[in-house]
Amino acid sequence: MPSCTSELPVRIYYLCTGNSARSQMAEYFTLHHAPAGTVQAASGGTDPQGVHPLTAEVMSELDIDLSRASSDLLDPDLLQKSDLVVTLCADARDSCPALPPQVSHRHWPLPDPASEPAKVENFRHAREQIEGYVISLLNELDLR
Repeated sequence: MPSCTSELPVRIYYLCTGNSARSQMAEYFTLHHAPAGTVQAASGGTDPQGVHPLTAEVMSELDIDLSRASSDLLDPDLLQKSDLVVTLCADARDSCPALPPQVSHRHWPLPDPASEPAKVENFRHAREQIEGYVISLLNELDLR
């Protein structure tokens, strides 16, 4: 696992199926909470669906702006160059290409807040869980 003794910035790649909610939140919480220059965070999906409007809404409640966020297809090159890959759903974990030995992997099994019916409460709950995971990860990496 990378740490502050590793070369900075630490490159973290968050993966989910749609890259519409969970992975977007994780990417933006990482950028929000990590000290400048210590982390490069990105997110991608196995089947990108666009950033869900409720994702942007609940993040804006915390003054985190997702207006520039894009829903991107999993990038094999970025995957290979990452220090850590975090999957946020079983589909992304199961369909993730093999990682080289130097890339660490974490799995955060979180329910999809966009499941029918998509409710703002589901997105707020996911947001709280993901922020907790991200803060714990950054503390573990000595990046807070």
